Amino acid sequence: MSHDRPTHGLQPPSADIAVISLESLLPVLDVVPDCVVISDAEGNLIAVNEAFTKLYGYTREEALQLNARQLIRSDYHPVFFDFRQQLATKGVFRGHTIDVRKDGSEFHTDVRGRAVRAGDRLFLAAVIRDVTHLHESLAAVEQEVKSLTREVDRKTARITEISRELEDFAYSVSHDLRAPLRHIDSFAQLLERRLGEQQDEKVGHYLRRIHEAADRMQQLIDDILQYSRAGRVELRITAVDMNTLVDEVIAAAKAVTADRRIVWQRDELPTVSVDRELFRRVWENLIGNAVKFTVGRDEAHIHVGLRDDENEYIFFVKDDGCGFDPEFGYKLFRLFQRLHADREKTGAGIGLANVRRIVGRHHGRVWAEGQPGKGAVFYFSLPKQNNDTAREPEPEEKQR
Repeated sequence: MSHDRPTHGLQPPSADIAVISLESLLPVLDVVPDCVVISDAEGNLIAVNEAFTKLYGYTREEALQLNARQLIRSDYHPVFFDFRQQLATKGVFRGHTIDVRKDGSEFHTDVRGRAVRAGDRLFLAAVIRDVTHLHESLAAVEQEVKSLTREVDRKTARITEISRELEDFAYSVSHDLRAPLRHIDSFAQLLERRLGEQQDEKVGHYLRRIHEAADRMQQLIDDILQYSRAGRVELRITAVDMNTLVDEVIAAAKAVTADRRIVWQRDELPTVSVDRELFRRVWENLIGNAVKFTVGRDEAHIHVGLRDDENEYIFFVKDDGCGFDPEFGYKLFRLFQRLHADREKTGAGIGLANVRRIVGRHHGRVWAEGQPGKGAVFYFSLPKQNNDTAREPEPEEKQR
């Protein structure tokens, strides 16, 4: 039993019939806006449409004397042979070449082809589109991207330089202010001793104000120096048991709050790869804030805890103190920003900025939640896959 496809009375097409069929197709191909090229298996052209003659500059008669390889720039000849290989194995091909017109000018092409068998002969049919404008547009975009990248790199380098200069300036000024400040405080003490019992109440009040201002100024200088060092010091990454570190900070806080009733709670915390001394400052600032802002509570509650997410550890310090207005919470981690008036709470507004800088250098994030009169929770995260390298903190960590 034969499985051959029925021919309905037609004879298998001969090569001559195939050529006749190609000639009859030319009027149809001429209305196609893209170039259409038909060649034999070796790439010798046997038919082209009108769009081909306009794009390449050859007449039909001239084109039929060419091999397709002659239309392609020499360094793209391997692509031509790849096309033929694809046709032999898959029956189709698509690719990009740079072709050459009769006058020697070049242009980019998108080529799509298919193998067509007529009888025992193999023909290659290809549709060629001029995509030079796309490549020129892409090249222009790439050039613009490179230009913008260079500009961003330049400005980033300048910002980094300015930031470093500001840090150096802050460090230098803060360091140099210590000596005159000590002189002010020392002379105020000498004046107080010199006056002795002769000083009246108003003079005593003035002298106390001088001492208080000097102490506050000294604390501000210390905070600025600490903030500057946090961004300048080389990280010394070690495996740090957060349980031990937090217990040490809580013990120090208990020593200065012996006259207060504070209920402490600490979750089991992990061992992480961080700079131990810098993270001592982080915990001192966060726990110190909780102690400070629960003043006035008959019994304060401070909870140091952990949320173990898939890719990061999230540490937090929760208190039931005065809290803050969440509308202005984004200011908390900015330098010199405070959400409470001086008469309510002390502080220079540097501690939380220092926390942000230290955590940022360890590739972590900081944020806070709170409500007025209902306490606050301060969070920071550390990635579980810490690469132990420093980075500059972002200008502002986003408020969650």
